[in-house]
Amino acid sequence: GVAALVVSGNPGVTPIQVRGAMRQTASRSNAPDRLYGWGILNALNAVNYAWIDHTPLANTEDTTARTVRVKIRSRIPLVADSSRVMYGINGSFSNSALLIATGTPNEYSAQIPYVGNGVNVTYYIKTKNANVSNRLPLGNQFFSYQVGADAAGPSILHMARGNASISSWPPRISAVVMDASGVDTVR
Repeated sequence: GVAALVVSGNPGVTPIQVRGAMRQTASRSNAPDRLYGWGILNALNAVNYAWIDHTPLANTEDTTARTVRVKIRSRIPLVADSSRVMYGINGSFSNSALLIATGTPNEYSAQIPYVGNGVNVTYYIKTKNANVSNRLPLGNQFFSYQVGADAAGPSILHMARGNASISSWPPRISAVVMDASGVDTVR
């Protein structure tokens, strides 16, 4: 029943998002267990949940500020100045940056300034509307990225092509290329 209310109040949400809203607004969301599960559902808070979507920042060699882009969807208005990126070095969250609307619907952005070379920057995102506070990632988890020179080259995983007839040309070549600081181009 609560799932149906969440979907009817928030068209377009996915089943995973519905489950997340119900779990995070239940009475035992901070400490679910095998006996009580997530606790007693709060239907109003689940319907009014504020969803946060974000693609984590990758490691970088760049010594400039990093832009954090976030999508926040809420049926009811967000509390002013409540949407923030909390950040710091190595698991401390001593600083925050206000998420500002970008002009694209439901999209916000903030800058994490350059905080030094050879450091691990940690951050999480929080927001609040009149009924519900939300945090991404959930619990005590956080996002992180490394700032500094990339000491190791990229790794390339490629399956060699065998002989092929001329009718199969041009050949399709694929590879998985990974690097600690990200990959700009592959040729």
